[in-house]
Amino acid sequence: MTAVVSRLFVAPQARGHGIGALLIGQAVGEARRRGLHPVLDVVASDAAAAALYERLGWELMATVKQQWSPHQTVAIRCYAAPS
Repeated sequence: MTAVVSRLFVAPQARGHGIGALLIGQAVGEARRRGLHPVLDVVASDAAAAALYERLGWELMATVKQQWSPHQTVAIRCYAAPS
């Protein structure tokens, strides 16, 4: 079974201090304690978020297109937490 990490935000002024890595680590730890495998997705244009997940060992499973509105299609990168 999976646990979806739906959103993770760090205030711009707090970025670069490891807070994102700590937060995602807490989410992964809680999911694992519950016997779940964490997954998440991120808008492909958010290079900083993708870089964080990849640096932490998350595996890129796919890049897909999502239709957010009749006039907006967005590329989404789908990740699974490292085993």
